Amino acid sequence: MKKLLLFFFSFIFYYQSQGQVLLNESFDSTSFPPAGWLTRQISGDGSKSVWDRVITGTDAVCESHTGDGFARYFCYNLKAGKSAILVSPPIDLSGIGANSGTISLWMFRDNSYPYKYDSLDVYINDTSILSGAAHLGKLIRYKGLPPVETATGWHQYSFLIPASFNGTKNHIILKATSVFGYDIMIDDIMVKGSGPNDAGVFAISLPDSSANTGINPVAVSIKNFGNTTLNSTAVGWSVNGVVCSPYVYLNSGGLPANAVDASVTIGNYNFVNGGSYIIKAWTQYPNSFNDIDHTNDTSTKTVWVNAYAALPFEENFDGVWIDKKDSNDVPSIFWNNIPGHGNTSWRRDDEGVTAGWISLTSGNFLPAGNDSASHSARFHTFDAGPGTSGSLDLYLNFTPQGYKALSFWYTNENGQDSLSVWLSVDGGVNFSPIVSLSSTTAWNNHYLSLGSSTTPHAVVRFRATSDFGNTDIGVDSVRVSIDNTVNTELIENNSFVNIYPNPTNGLVNIDIRNIPDAELLIFSLSGQMLFSNNINTANTVSQIDLTWLPRGAYVLQIKNEKNNIIRKLVIQ
Repeated sequence: MKKLLLFFFSFIFYYQSQGQVLLNESFDSTSFPPAGWLTRQISGDGSKSVWDRVITGTDAVCESHTGDGFARYFCYNLKAGKSAILVSPPIDLSGIGANSGTISLWMFRDNSYPYKYDSLDVYINDTSILSGAAHLGKLIRYKGLPPVETATGWHQYSFLIPASFNGTKNHIILKATSVFGYDIMIDDIMVKGSGPNDAGVFAISLPDSSANTGINPVAVSIKNFGNTTLNSTAVGWSVNGVVCSPYVYLNSGGLPANAVDASVTIGNYNFVNGGSYIIKAWTQYPNSFNDIDHTNDTSTKTVWVNAYAALPFEENFDGVWIDKKDSNDVPSIFWNNIPGHGNTSWRRDDEGVTAGWISLTSGNFLPAGNDSASHSARFHTFDAGPGTSGSLDLYLNFTPQGYKALSFWYTNENGQDSLSVWLSVDGGVNFSPIVSLSSTTAWNNHYLSLGSSTTPHAVVRFRATSDFGNTDIGVDSVRVSIDNTVNTELIENNSFVNIYPNPTNGLVNIDIRNIPDAELLIFSLSGQMLFSNNINTANTVSQIDLTWLPRGAYVLQIKNEKNNIIRKLVIQ
């Protein structure tokens, strides 16, 4: 390894050409459109159906990617189908050569209105109109569609310029289309030419944005931005500013121009403590030459390392929430909020502005906490679309022996929205349902067993599902402790319950022994409750008809005050 590194760092040749920046627009000037640019309505009329410049975003809430401003198309107040174009000044591409020009831009993507696909189409043409333009790609404002982004915020996208556009007058055309959702916002548009030796870390693929303590692999995607084959490059990387051992990337077959090597493991890192870590990776000396364009060398990723709280654990949500993936999105380092932003994200009851909730004063529950004075965790079902969900996860260390008990307060004044509680004993890979709660007229306390697992990586999930109704969901005063008086187990084999046949054609016999006043629940694997029934008599056999359910696997739950039995049920 040392000999290879010495080779790369010793035999460096200077390449005379530099990457050409042919257009660079960050919308910092107060005049809009910028000099040489123009905007036109395609569908719609009025002053709102055009591109404009803003210094802050409100729908979604954001600041510019860089500088003092950015371009916006006001989808939030435009009916579906309205559109407009933003057209660049003429760009001279005559000197860049075939397939060596790129268009890059930054776009703000968020998780609000996931069923409304406000979009941006990128074109190039040798005139300033759409007719005859080449379509380079489409970006959807909602971050859950390809290219999928895990974090709400600014993301960069690049588009290759076709070889046919090699004249002196070419225009980038950006077409925004409203679906009456959230705004299209873009910043820092750049057009560049390239040369033969130009590589970069396109993305950091591992670890995931949420990781556990311990040794984790670090993997990156290497992209050949140059116009010749990439055979080698050095890769440097750091964690929280501390430089780690470099890696030498060798590709015996050669990485073609504009291609990406999707997953290259460059090392391992031991995350000792929970919290936020910044991983940075960059390329150096592609093919043993100087890189002609350093603007595309580096990628950065923020990784949240999960901290598992010791028992007993208590959380009353009264303190100021901290930043994990978004603003004020978690109560402490022991929590995770999925998603971190938008109407389906959790927040302290009075902090909806940091989540970008649409209507902060609607959907309230009173009082704000179970003790009439405190704060609580709140899910904004008032503006979350019907059937959409958001999860608030608590990471716990279950190592101590004994039965674990969960206590919390819950409110949901009316409607069909619901809260389900789930348990994972493998760090959040797989979850089992514990309980599902519907509406309640006031704050109510719930006391549940979490079994006797001694895993160090337990996760309790509070999963809210919206009905798009008038009242929100609240959770408060969460406590997890060891309580050996509640001997509830999540087990596959339990002598008190016999389910047959399993697999079944849909007619299921349930033999229950010594479990009086039980509730029977059927869930999909995604956590949706599909069936419920009360079984008031112990030592009895009941038959239920599930022939109406599609074939597949389901979760069956039988519970009362002292028992919580989970089984897998297969319908053939």
